Amino acid sequence: GEKQRSFRVDGVSPNTGLADITAFLAELRSSGWTAEPLDPLEQTPGAFSYRFNVAPKLPLPGGA
Repeated sequence: GEKQRSFRVDGVSPNTGLADITAFLAELRSSGWTAEPLDPLEQTPGAFSYRFNVAPKLPLPGGA
């Protein structure tokens, strides 16, 4: 079977960091990753945690 590649990212964003996190997530998604929110390890304001998994490859239309 094929192993699923994934990694976890934990961090704390400064007050203005929400736009940066959103841009980071959009870039990873456009590169073929899915983002799964997790409970942050930090309990400070602005803490975030995601597990990123390689998105499954979809079959090409028409079986090509």
